[in-house]
Amino acid sequence: MNNYKKIINYFQKWEGAGMLGLGMMAVGFLFLWLGWSYFSYILAIVLMLGGIGIFLYGNIGRGTESDLTDRIKQELEKITFKELEEDSALRKRTPKNPEEMTFECFEMRDGLFFKKKKDASVISSEYTCIKMIFLNDALYLKKSTFSLISDEKQTETADIRFDEISDITVERNVFMVGTGEKKQHRVRTCFVVICYGNGQKILLPKADDAYVDDFASTLKKKCGIL
Repeated sequence: MNNYKKIINYFQKWEGAGMLGLGMMAVGFLFLWLGWSYFSYILAIVLMLGGIGIFLYGNIGRGTESDLTDRIKQELEKITFKELEEDSALRKRTPKNPEEMTFECFEMRDGLFFKKKKDASVISSEYTCIKMIFLNDALYLKKSTFSLISDEKQTETADIRFDEISDITVERNVFMVGTGEKKQHRVRTCFVVICYGNGQKILLPKADDAYVDDFASTLKKKCGIL
């Protein structure tokens, strides 16, 4: 619970508060050291006390990017395929050295916390991890979408036979997300979409680069889609 509070503060607290507090303390110490006048002593004390307060506000109880990374890593490690060895029917459909792929992304939808990082990328308080195994006759996937600020989590397992897949496409979108009119972020998403069954879809998050279309084409060939 305490760790969740730290991550909430990571999204809500201004990242520059700590540096601002240190700057104020440094200026206050300089005024105190120079001692130009009685007023400079008063200003120095105000700056130093204010700086300490802002520094503590910005750092105490605030999580870091590594806290998010650690949580994501823990959840990713929980996704395993033990049943491919334990279930005899699945074991017969599994190649000797099955190919495994991992897909992951921050979710982008209204109602979440968002933060713009220094590299201009936008992250949110919800994350999705997908692991996919190539069976002899199917794509076997496990998906976990979980909150970084609570215990909320949704899991899904899909056994998609090759002959059920109707198409594999690339879907790109650009839209705005946020928690209010003044806190909107422009985000881009890119998914490789597996269409199967009666209108069902699985969205695999991918970086929107020069290789994503080739990946979709390669996946279609592996699944026997012309």
